[in-house]
Amino acid sequence: MKIREIKAKSIIVKSGLPGSDYVINPYIGCTHGCIYCLDGETLILMHDGTTKLLRDLKVGDKIYGVRKNKNTGYYYYEVTKVLAHWKTIKPAIKIITEGGIEVVCSPDHKWFSNRGWKYTLGKMAGLLRRPYLTENNAIQGIGKLIMKPRETNLYMRGYLSGIIRGDGLLKRYDYSGRRRNKDIQYQFRLALNDKSAIIRAYDYLDKFGIKTNWFRFEISNGNQVDAIRINSKESYQKIKKLIEFNSEPEYLRGFAAGIFDAEGGGGSDSSTIRILNTDTFLLEFIRKSLKNFKFHIVDDKPNKNTNCKAVRIRGELEEYIRFFQMMNPAIKRKIVLEGKQVKRSFKIKEIIDLHEIRKMYDITTGTGTFIANGLVSHNCYARFMKRFTNHPEPWGEFLDIKINAPDLVPKSGKFKEKTIGFSSTTDPYLPLERKYKLTRGILKKLIPYQPDLWILTKSDLIVRDIDLLKQFKKLITTISLSASEDSIRKQVEPFAPSIERRINALKILKRAGIKTAVFISPILPEITNWQEIIGKTKGFVDEFWFENLNLYPSIWPNIKKWLKNYHPNILSKFLEIYSSKGNYWNQKQKEIEKFGKENNLLFKIYFHH
Repeated sequence: MKIREIKAKSIIVKSGLPGSDYVINPYIGCTHGCIYCLDGETLILMHDGTTKLLRDLKVGDKIYGVRKNKNTGYYYYEVTKVLAHWKTIKPAIKIITEGGIEVVCSPDHKWFSNRGWKYTLGKMAGLLRRPYLTENNAIQGIGKLIMKPRETNLYMRGYLSGIIRGDGLLKRYDYSGRRRNKDIQYQFRLALNDKSAIIRAYDYLDKFGIKTNWFRFEISNGNQVDAIRINSKESYQKIKKLIEFNSEPEYLRGFAAGIFDAEGGGGSDSSTIRILNTDTFLLEFIRKSLKNFKFHIVDDKPNKNTNCKAVRIRGELEEYIRFFQMMNPAIKRKIVLEGKQVKRSFKIKEIIDLHEIRKMYDITTGTGTFIANGLVSHNCYARFMKRFTNHPEPWGEFLDIKINAPDLVPKSGKFKEKTIGFSSTTDPYLPLERKYKLTRGILKKLIPYQPDLWILTKSDLIVRDIDLLKQFKKLITTISLSASEDSIRKQVEPFAPSIERRINALKILKRAGIKTAVFISPILPEITNWQEIIGKTKGFVDEFWFENLNLYPSIWPNIKKWLKNYHPNILSKFLEIYSSKGNYWNQKQKEIEKFGKENNLLFKIYFHH
């Protein structure tokens, strides 16, 4: 195994797991794997409403994902970060939905359908038995995404026209005869709260040969905002000529963006585009601009106090996002998508096997999800660590050690009473923890914040930290077991502590007054004696968790080889269980539930079937 010391940028990250707000991984390297991939031309929805090609994403980019609210059970849009980005080669499948959405992905990519999360392809029987998309399904999402259109000269002229007419000053003053016979002054000024719009206007004017000056302008409430100005006759005439009305589509697109930056809003409590003005001609030109791009608009009732009228775009989030993508206003804070519920779905029209192998890409995000070509997509959670660090070694043959992990725990109450898990990918008590003491260092830093903490490990090294664990008011320590016999453990987990050592650790933790759980995972059909595990541990364990072996096609070769070498007599049974013959896992779940109730056990079942 190749071991490498690294310095991480963060250690507590938002969780993609149910029941956890955050997760901590002091080490990188595990045996989990995934093969979720998309074509590099797939458009990803960025946090500011624009899009970027999947192949062009970078670690750290902010994008939109979705997260399930544990109270409502619904999914909501949320800004998240790209944690990893990698490429691979996979078979290509094209999905076509209503609304003109097309996306090319691998057979193993998962989508958020109207019937829950489903793979692109699967089967009703055999080793590929899993939930999969059909033409009877619809995929949840926000609607067709588009690449940010090019900023042409006409677009720039339209933008300047909209923002200057909406919130600028362009005026000629004639003071002749007061101080001198001829006294004419010219003034251009543009001042806004949002610097991004001022920067764009400054740059556009500069491209047309008009060099303006920056200054701070005092607005009505006494605050100062960024502004630009110029007072020469030549500049005045150039700007006046530049912003003359035009009916070309590119001009209209720019005008809509500019007037929105000046007078528009994205809706603080609802995702609604409104553009306000009092000028009748300007309002009509706003309507013309929006209608040109087939937006459905209505006029809101005038404000009684200001007589200000508003043009409003009708439609749900699909139209809302289309406006930001098509028009590309400069002020991105006006987009209000985070926290909005995922409601829209797009019926699948066709699923096509392209019969070709393509280079594909995938990402890992903080939410475990992202928006791909307007559809809600799932990403890899564990195996991304290999892709992120570009290890040439096979997964499970390397370990990265975040040597600065304890120093990365923020000195704030941000995590107070939040649920934090150790760990989501790699055991926090690997043998090298004895030397590096990263988990111990993080625990020390977390004590003042008293999070709701859970720890999952295969190691008895956890007892070393009992002095720290006792200081947490809400804590459950969980040790995983996939077998009751150490001979089996040596076959499937040869480098993990023995069954006896793990059971003894549970006893010690319980005697110390620490809440304990056994995670019986994975349950290996015909091999894992879960009742025996319970019998050996129930005297000092508070909860029992159960997870079955989820036999992904990618791990089947290893499982098959293991069975042939050690348990050839049950190979056919495995094939039967992971096919449509019988209902093994449904029956097993009923057995566990019945046993748990009869023996007054606290238990949780995390079965994939």
